[in-house]
Amino acid sequence: MGNESAFSGLDDHKLARLRITNYDPAILRSCHGQDRHIYSIARDALEADVIISLPKPKTHRKAGLTIALKNSIGMTYRKECLPHHTNGSPSHGGDQYAHASVFAWTENMLCDIVNVMNQRYGMNRLAWPLVQCRRVIGRLQRMFGRNKTRDGSWKGNDTICRSIADINRCILYGDVDGRLHTTKQRKYLVIADMIVSGEHNGPMSPEPKHNGIIALGEAPAAFDCVMSNLMGIKPEYFRTLKYTRINNSGSKPVIISNDSRYNHKTPDMLSDEDILFFRPSDEWIGAFRVRE
Repeated sequence: MGNESAFSGLDDHKLARLRITNYDPAILRSCHGQDRHIYSIARDALEADVIISLPKPKTHRKAGLTIALKNSIGMTYRKECLPHHTNGSPSHGGDQYAHASVFAWTENMLCDIVNVMNQRYGMNRLAWPLVQCRRVIGRLQRMFGRNKTRDGSWKGNDTICRSIADINRCILYGDVDGRLHTTKQRKYLVIADMIVSGEHNGPMSPEPKHNGIIALGEAPAAFDCVMSNLMGIKPEYFRTLKYTRINNSGSKPVIISNDSRYNHKTPDMLSDEDILFFRPSDEWIGAFRVRE
């Protein structure tokens, strides 16, 4: 993607600290550097004339919400090219956890060492004791430290949203040979099943939320703009839209619905009576609207 990437403009130090849990950091460094941002997209997606996305909208511990844009991550076939967080706390330019601590720094160091030993050198048996040490330190961190989560699973994550934005730009504007264009290369349809959604600690351990909604759209960014407002996340925390540049019309999306509460409204017109008030993941409290 070069300078078309949402990671473009970050300095070398920050790019070198991009991480995805359980992968050798050298792989990410080979994919993301100054003027070099590489993703692997399934050829089936790039050869398609139409993409039909069928998301199950829910809360997400790293991205806040997973709707249409996040659902496109499934069109990549090399996950190790997708940055999920940046090592460190915000005070050190990272977004892996909220507060710097010896526990967190040690856990990070052991994670990198284990991944290098396992994937670069195949030293799985020698790495096993370090894996156990990391687990113990992680438990101590959650018991006695200020960070109750790990690996970017909190409302301060500013990395995974950039990856999501990049993948969607590739899918909508990339041709079959991997070249980005200024015009869309294929049509897009999203059909979201929100009859029963997921809230609280999604995506792996969500609790059911009954909404009775089927929603459709033709532009993933516009669709996510509407649905994120409806689900109740505060716009400033849904950073995926901040980095997504795939809605060039400049106009606000308008809801067309058989439910008069929503019909002909724009996202900023949704009132407390309209909001579904999804319960956020534990480390996203404060990033979602709550019922008064």
